[in-house]
Amino acid sequence: MTRDLEHPNILAPTELGEAGGTLWLSFPVVAQHSASALVPRRGAVPELGKVETVLREAASALDYAHAHQVVHLDVKPANVLIAAGPERRAYLSDFGSAEEIRDGAEHANRLASLPYAAPELLAARRGDYGQVGPATDQYALAASAMELLTGKPPFPKGTTWAVAGAQLKSPPPSARSRARWLPPAVDSVLYKALAKAPGARYPSCGAFAEVLVRVLAYRDTL
Repeated sequence: MTRDLEHPNILAPTELGEAGGTLWLSFPVVAQHSASALVPRRGAVPELGKVETVLREAASALDYAHAHQVVHLDVKPANVLIAAGPERRAYLSDFGSAEEIRDGAEHANRLASLPYAAPELLAARRGDYGQVGPATDQYALAASAMELLTGKPPFPKGTTWAVAGAQLKSPPPSARSRARWLPPAVDSVLYKALAKAPGARYPSCGAFAEVLVRVLAYRDTL
């Protein structure tokens, strides 16, 4: 599917083949590390310039994929690769869970990594497939943003059932309660992108990233 997505921030395969009845893909070697390396330790302030670049470029890649009727469904820091060198471009990778956007598509077997899974993706496990779409990726990007800013995704602890229940029913925690250096407005931005209802989120991943980066700039004036 990614072979049809030509975007500077999407890691697309260069070759596709078959060996012994098994399909294989070959990808270019571009990454120095993933965005997981940017997750701050407890109490530390992250490298904001790098975090903002990751969020903007991942959002750009996602909006492009969505415009081409593809949802990623497994957005998380580990799936955003950062190239070596001065440019340090971010690449959205691992479209293995990606699906075409279509009404009634069954996503129940494509469960994303739980700490980043939107409520509607979890609901798909129960047969409600209708709401999975671009906003599902935005939720995961917002959960990733919270982790990159505070060190943890919204609901990091507990059993599988506890985390899933929190994603479905609990309001997201305050990012500022975890990282006091954050401007107060960051919480409202993240709350919107992490809304339980897909229609209550931002109109696109790019719109979310733009507002978040703009709000983060205010930390220098506080």
